[in-house]
Amino acid sequence: MVKPLVGSERKIVFQTFIFMAGPLLVFSYSHLSSPLPLNLFAIGLSLAWIYLSVEDALRLSVPTRSLYFICSLTCFYAILQQNPLWDYFLLALFFSCIFLTIWLFQYLRTKKVMGPADFLVIISLGLSLEPHMVGPWLLIACSIPLVGLVSRRKNWSEKLPFIPYLTVGWMLASTLN
Repeated sequence: MVKPLVGSERKIVFQTFIFMAGPLLVFSYSHLSSPLPLNLFAIGLSLAWIYLSVEDALRLSVPTRSLYFICSLTCFYAILQQNPLWDYFLLALFFSCIFLTIWLFQYLRTKKVMGPADFLVIISLGLSLEPHMVGPWLLIACSIPLVGLVSRRKNWSEKLPFIPYLTVGWMLASTLN
């Protein structure tokens, strides 16, 4: 049984939807220009990622089954795009470098910087992008929370939901592609 949201949870859900509304509209508009089944699938996929983003914003965790299902759909979408095999090798190289950097940073700080779901999200969303868009995507996804932390003078040790930022960055990078 689904329990109703309390006041603070409703506020978080509302803020997350407002945060995602602009990128979703731009993403949908760019994909509706030609109503191919693959474009419609991408719009549905973005809605699924928004669901996971809301869950992450509310609980700082996501349902495991939903995460695996949506990541699988995203990887299926990446396969349907029919990118050359070389692109997937480049993406694997990029992800290896990114993850090694994160793990080294975590080792040196002896503190977790990202949760295990974030790694899975980076892989699945990143596979659906072309290799030259991975950098701008991660730049967008990492800059948004930094601007928020600096402008609100939040504590740097505070846990942040990262999936909403990855999702917004993915929608914007896919639109630019």
